[in-house]
Amino acid sequence: MNEAYKHCKTIGFGKQTEKFSNLTNVKNTVGNDPAVLFETSTSFANVFIASVAKHRVWELEKARNNPA
Repeated sequence: MNEAYKHCKTIGFGKQTEKFSNLTNVKNTVGNDPAVLFETSTSFANVFIASVAKHRVWELEKARNNPA
């Protein structure tokens, strides 16, 4: 999960995955990251598929891979 996050891949968390998501580096991105999606509506599958089809969320690459 953390590697997918680092590489700007879309990550989707289904219902009842809070315990798992809290063990990852993405736990503080809820609602603030276009590549981290949580199932909150019936359109989740369509939004997730559209995001995965882009392969990566490229606009996040500089922020996530800054070697600072």
